[in-house]
Amino acid sequence: MFDHRLRPLKDLLLGPIAAPLAGRIGPTTITALSLLAGLGAAAAAWRGSAWLALGLWIINRLLDGLDGAVARAGDGATDLGGYLDLVADFIVYAALPFGVAFGLAPSIAAEFTGGGAAGGAGSVDGVIAIGARDPRLALAALMAAFYVNAAAWLALSSILEKRSAGASSHGRGTTIVMPAGVIGGAETAVLYALMLALPGESIGIMWLMAVLVAISAMQRVIWAVRMLPERSVVDAELRPR
Repeated sequence: MFDHRLRPLKDLLLGPIAAPLAGRIGPTTITALSLLAGLGAAAAAWRGSAWLALGLWIINRLLDGLDGAVARAGDGATDLGGYLDLVADFIVYAALPFGVAFGLAPSIAAEFTGGGAAGGAGSVDGVIAIGARDPRLALAALMAAFYVNAAAWLALSSILEKRSAGASSHGRGTTIVMPAGVIGGAETAVLYALMLALPGESIGIMWLMAVLVAISAMQRVIWAVRMLPERSVVDAELRPR
């Protein structure tokens, strides 16, 4: 939602760092380091090391922005680089909630088997309590929302490129273009940071994020239904402001 507004600030902050690195380290290498940091954050969350996980997540986000900045500074931006960056992001976005959920699962399971669920597991209140506090269900809901949202915007991006209304037609440096949703990269970074820093609240954050991602998917489907029949309207709607 705020990605397009924050992009100039990101470029301003990362530009002075990217310029000296251009030609010395390839953007794909930075993408690989970003992936390793993200997977390390997931592993740290699994082990219960909240602050280490948060630190590695912050490093992942910095490197994720730096690879594109280095590519542009060295005139080395390519479709392959953008593609690999996107795949790395998807891997990390999936791995982190798994790390958090697996880290919480033993303690939650012990609580339920010990009769900690309100009303008992066999009552309606108990089922609701388990559903609201079981990290596996929250993880499943978040992954399902990610899956639907990915289909909603990746397919739409392909159609826009087919119609010459995608990133290339507007001279954008990004590999793909899509309508904004209620949650984007900036919101994801903040919610994941909170999820890692506050493990006790992470299940609720997963449920919240699942709802927001589902809303974003619906927004894009609605946008497609409204805009795709009119080529000129699509072009005007996505033109940079």
